[in-house]
Amino acid sequence: MGSRLNDIIYDLDGSLSTYFDGSSRNRSTFVGNLNHFIGEEDCISSASSQWSDILVCEESITIRKVTFTNLQNVDLFRGVYARVQRIDSIYDTIE
Repeated sequence: MGSRLNDIIYDLDGSLSTYFDGSSRNRSTFVGNLNHFIGEEDCISSASSQWSDILVCEESITIRKVTFTNLQNVDLFRGVYARVQRIDSIYDTIE
């Protein structure tokens, strides 16, 4: 995997995550360039350069990519627990 993974990859049977760190899992989620997940207890990074900028999250973590354009009322999400990273343009990448 390259260091510019911008997708969310669902490992539904745990077979891919075994290559990540040798651990056996039932299922997991791979994310890249989503630094706001760093430090999340159930998301880990790898020491291998082959997996640079990639995190694997345990099945207890639900990750969805949702995009809003021209959101007028930001109070719609007040009180909703979510990790959010704002971007100014649809062409921006998350660093």
